[in-house]
Amino acid sequence: MFCFISDNGVPYTKELINSIDKAIEYNHPETKSLIFGMYTADLAYAAAYKDFENAIELYKVVKTLSAKLHIEEMMTEELLEEVFSHFENPDSLVIIAGNSYYASVKFLEDHKQADKLALRSLGGWIESLYITLNSLESFDPSSKAAQRIADQKITFWNLYTYLKAQEEGLGVAQAIRELKDIREILAALEEVKSAKKSAENGNSTVVTNSKILITQE
Repeated sequence: MFCFISDNGVPYTKELINSIDKAIEYNHPETKSLIFGMYTADLAYAAAYKDFENAIELYKVVKTLSAKLHIEEMMTEELLEEVFSHFENPDSLVIIAGNSYYASVKFLEDHKQADKLALRSLGGWIESLYITLNSLESFDPSSKAAQRIADQKITFWNLYTYLKAQEEGLGVAQAIRELKDIREILAALEEVKSAKKSAENGNSTVVTNSKILITQE
């Protein structure tokens, strides 16, 4: 999402990033995975906007948090060196960040830690949405940014389904309960479907499209 808003002229606001100094305060077992996801999203945000100074500090925070979650094996020194070596190339950083994300997903799944993965994904999603909403100088429902926000309804329900499947995991049930307001807001967004005929090589087909409507309210 951050590359999208960056490419569409939404300004960078580093004050929206979680305080690096506060990372050491998050020690509760039920919140560690959520916080890990939040700082991972902050790292992606800083990298997308070429804020290299904050990005490297956030990477160190994420590495420290991974140790607290006992998943530090996926945050190797080789990966850190790769980040350093590509620091002046944001496109390469985006690729590295993407590869790291999928590697961490596989690591958690292989080690039967799907509940941590669910909470990490939730923390990252919430932080990404928070930053995006608060980065907009004004809200135009017809803008590409607004439509990308509306499309989060689909992302949320996929994530919610995954959380429900991991409900017995530490902290997951509580996280689900705290999503009640967000769930109701997104459920209220109307989805409009439209159909359009197209003809190719003498054959007529009907293409169905859907669009989720969003307002400033």
